[in-house]
Amino acid sequence: MQAFLSYRVAEAMTARPITVGRAAPLAEIFETHDFNSLAVVDRKGRLLGVVSKVDVLKAVYEAVLARPASDVTRSEALTLTPSMPLARVLRLMIHTGHRSFSVVDGDRLLGMIAREDVLRALRCAAAAERPLGKRALTG
Repeated sequence: MQAFLSYRVAEAMTARPITVGRAAPLAEIFETHDFNSLAVVDRKGRLLGVVSKVDVLKAVYEAVLARPASDVTRSEALTLTPSMPLARVLRLMIHTGHRSFSVVDGDRLLGMIAREDVLRALRCAAAAERPLGKRALTG
């Protein structure tokens, strides 16, 4: 362990690392290389900067967040009615993998039922109580 104190960067670094050019497409970088960060260099090998996986993920995340809800809205949403038995809702959650569903009367939204709501109702049933729906805060 004492020897470690005398080591220098040159002894442990990766020489001739993988680099990318400034114009390299992010998709290609991400799909082609397993990296924490890659050096971005010009044609002469001069360092222009560094791109990391976090940088790429942040760019994708920010691009997605800039999109309007309509770009990612699914119009074929599975909806439920208020009179549907909770046992059927639980089966739907298990079979579809959905964590929540919209509750409608025709095309009018009445509420949402989520996995937590079903679990709360199960706890109420175990305690011989009737579940009470919760109200979302509006603001």
